[in-house]
Amino acid sequence: MVEKEKKKVHKRSLKVDMYYASKLQPYSSLTMTESQEKLQSLAEKDRDRIMLEKAKNKFESFVYKIKNKMADDEEEIDQITNEKQRSSLLSLAMEGEDWLYEDGYDADLATFEDKYIELSAPAEAIFFRLLEMTARPEAISELNKKLSKVEDLMVKWESEKPQVTEEERASVLEKVVEVRKWVSDVQTKQESTDPTTDPAFTSEEVPLQTKDIEILVAKLHRKPKPKPVKEKKEDEEEKKNNSTEDEEDGGKEEVHGEKEEEVTQEGGKSEGKSDEESTAEQGDNEEERILSENENPDENENPDENENPDENEKLDENEL
Repeated sequence: MVEKEKKKVHKRSLKVDMYYASKLQPYSSLTMTESQEKLQSLAEKDRDRIMLEKAKNKFESFVYKIKNKMADDEEEIDQITNEKQRSSLLSLAMEGEDWLYEDGYDADLATFEDKYIELSAPAEAIFFRLLEMTARPEAISELNKKLSKVEDLMVKWESEKPQVTEEERASVLEKVVEVRKWVSDVQTKQESTDPTTDPAFTSEEVPLQTKDIEILVAKLHRKPKPKPVKEKKEDEEEKKNNSTEDEEDGGKEEVHGEKEEEVTQEGGKSEGKSDEESTAEQGDNEEERILSENENPDENENPDENENPDENEKLDENEL
């Protein structure tokens, strides 16, 4: 086999001088850095301008929201606020509106954010109590409906889900009782709480009370059904019936065997009797024969005379 000769590669670094013949010249590294910094500064200014405009619009829209809300929902707000809270919030909204078109015209982003927090803190507290005033009863109503459905479901499972034991259903109902007690306690606490302050509980807390119940019910719902017992019972009944039939057949065979033995014994007896009777009959016939010979002795002694009487008469005549 002939091996190919390996080629050798020789490398050499060449130095090339660059030059541009046209009027357009490339950026230098310094010019490139300055351009990038300028573009970044312009992008930041655009972002700050947009964020400032959004902050202005947010502050302005919230001022009008307060004024409209206080006018539209005046009766409901009166139930959850006092005079001092209402007047304070309205004065903050009026002052904010005046500041927006005067000193706030040239204010920066940080100033608008601070002004919004100052205005929104008391307003949001009042709006939250206004929302919860209707949301809490609705949440409690939905919770009671759900608890009633769980109780009905446990009653339904007594017949439809025999695999769920009585203790498991009782554990679910115990949790239902605990939730109902929680509802009663927080409602009592809310009744004694000043409506112009934070509520004793919120509507968001209500649905969370059934979380453990839902997990337990879902777990019991996935519990597999027990294997059917009817087939085993039928098999046991069939075995019993078969054993009973076998016993009956065995009894019949024993009875049949006993009957055959009895018939055999009777047959033997009848055969014995027939032999004795035949022997007796033979004896009787022999006696009759002997008696008949005794009754006719002459006939037996001279059979020839009795047989030919004419010949005897002829012999007598010749002798004479």
